[in-house]
Amino acid sequence: AFCGPALYVYNNGVFTERDFEHIQMVGNSAKKTSPGKTGKFGIGFNSVYHLTDLPGLVSGNSLLLLDPMCRHLPRRAPGRKIDFVTLPLLEKLPDQCAPWMAFGCDMKSHFPATLFRLPLRTIEQAIENPISNLSYDEESVLSLFKEFEQEGESILLFLKNIRNIELLIWEENESEPKAIFKSFIDSDDEHLFQSRQQIEKILNSEAPIAEKRHSGSFELDITIHELGSVRSTHRWIVFHALNYTTANISKILLGDAAKKRKGKLVPWGGLAARLSEGDLLAGHAFCFLPIPYETGFPVHINGFFELSSNRRDIWHGKDLKGDSKLRSEWNEAILIDLIGPLYADLLYRATQIFGNTERFTELFPICAPALPWGHVVDSL
Repeated sequence: AFCGPALYVYNNGVFTERDFEHIQMVGNSAKKTSPGKTGKFGIGFNSVYHLTDLPGLVSGNSLLLLDPMCRHLPRRAPGRKIDFVTLPLLEKLPDQCAPWMAFGCDMKSHFPATLFRLPLRTIEQAIENPISNLSYDEESVLSLFKEFEQEGESILLFLKNIRNIELLIWEENESEPKAIFKSFIDSDDEHLFQSRQQIEKILNSEAPIAEKRHSGSFELDITIHELGSVRSTHRWIVFHALNYTTANISKILLGDAAKKRKGKLVPWGGLAARLSEGDLLAGHAFCFLPIPYETGFPVHINGFFELSSNRRDIWHGKDLKGDSKLRSEWNEAILIDLIGPLYADLLYRATQIFGNTERFTELFPICAPALPWGHVVDSL
């Protein structure tokens, strides 16, 4: 079950002990009450169970194997964390260690990065499987890669730390993987990367809530490589804001319903417009990562929104009660109090960049967007 084709995910950061604890909380997100963290829906890492029954990772000195069905690990344990440097694991179980010896990991010494390995669920394993009856093979993963490539340029816009995403294929009997796609921020400007992280730093500061406020913008170039050749480079402008004191947002945060709920409400919004020439942009909603929903605007709109359970739309509707009503009103408050003013800032900046030209008028929506997105137009 641990062998065969697998999807690898590499990141150059190292897991902390807290990270190891949190990733083992199946069905729960430890980020829900952490204002500086993007994840809050409890489905981030758990989405790997669409692909696999036995995810694992190696980071620092530790190998972590997870078996939520308790079928494969000794003593029917749901997971096991091993210090492979102290043990040493490679000498005792060389065949089991072999799949982890990639991207600079030798399974003998400290690994200054994190490598996930997701063995693909076979057709046989999917039969009567309590986690998922979906099976995956190499062709299925390549199809997922193609879908990802469609979002490859915009996916970096609202992330705070990630600068570069690559897709690679490692063929059998090859000594190293081959890059087929790369999306990266084409800049070495540290001021740009500090600007991307500015709101997160403010949220994590010791300042009083009312003083945790920021509004700003930055420009960046995102380049796409396919099979080693440049496919495109586009320049973008990103606006973002954090403000706890606006009329609608403060009213919600001071209400009893918001004070009683466990999940965090963070008044963080943003939008991104493409400055370089290209086809008219079909704007999508984002909650830091793209949501498969077109807003009707020619810009991308990002917010710390309350999302539907399947993460395909933001929560909205009429005649709602309780927490559902709060979630809908929160999304409206972000659109009215944050996105509307940011859109006005964008249009003002666009007059300076484009003047009274067609490129300027293309930043206006062609028709009135449906609710709740129409609230942005109302607030301009």
